[in-house]
Amino acid sequence: MLQLHVLGGLTVERDGAGIPEIAEQHKPLALLALVAVSCEQGVSRDTLAAYLWPDSNAERARAALSQNV
Repeated sequence: MLQLHVLGGLTVERDGAGIPEIAEQHKPLALLALVAVSCEQGVSRDTLAAYLWPDSNAERARAALSQNV
């Protein structure tokens, strides 16, 4: 079973053990956390792009989001 921990550090565990390959991928892990906490409401691409790439223009941020998805 996979578990996503968002308090005390952002981590993903499989059967109680951390997954080191994922721990190094900060933006994809943050993206996963944002989508997970949005639950049934969902979250727009523009909102995700603004959270994760606030210093980029809209086109660049959306391209980066697509790459991370």
